[in-house]
Amino acid sequence: MRVTSNEASLPGAAWIPFTNTLIWSEPSIFVQYRTPDGRISAIYSDTIAATASDPIAVSFELESAQVCVGENVNILNFTVPYCPQCSWEWNLGNGTTTQSFNPSSDLDQAWWEERGAYGLNLSYSMPGTYTISASATNASYANSTSRQVTVVEGISANFTVVRTGNNVTVSSVANNAVYWEWDFGDGTVATGQTANHTYAHLDVPWVITLTTHAANGCTSESWQVVQNYHIFLPFFKR
Repeated sequence: MRVTSNEASLPGAAWIPFTNTLIWSEPSIFVQYRTPDGRISAIYSDTIAATASDPIAVSFELESAQVCVGENVNILNFTVPYCPQCSWEWNLGNGTTTQSFNPSSDLDQAWWEERGAYGLNLSYSMPGTYTISASATNASYANSTSRQVTVVEGISANFTVVRTGNNVTVSSVANNAVYWEWDFGDGTVATGQTANHTYAHLDVPWVITLTTHAANGCTSESWQVVQNYHIFLPFFKR
């Protein structure tokens, strides 16, 4: 058999003799078995949940220690042992709090908390350095920890469209971008703060998309539609 704490590392794990008992401290376990003639089983997995009185060590990491204004911070909960049944309290340092076991996962969010179509809002509206703290409590123990996240200024992807017949000239309002990517929707792409394109026809709507890139790594995207609109006037015969 071979055993790891995540599925990605299982193919490279060493094979060990089969055992009915295994001391394991990670929140997840992934197992495969091998028969004497070399056949390998499917992957089996499970989560290890703490009992109500087990000691807990709250631990989490941020997928990135720097995010842009308006971008959700991705929190990875590595608390040992796995304890979704504990009482949780997260504070993002900007007035946002949640009692979810894992705020970044729809599956682990507290069911009574109001959230939008894209889950909890874990973003920041202003640049700065914020402290994210997490605490967990069970019947016998309490533990907490914190991490810092740096929030940097985002970038605008707004742009203007000037159209003459089938020709369009597009201009980004983001003077602080280092790179602009235009997609005119018909297979044509361009770069630069301003771009020009002539469509073969405007009988169908074409979506122009702009992606802007800032020097600090932030990106933004927006789109507009161009199309001919046909107006049919009533015809009266006398």
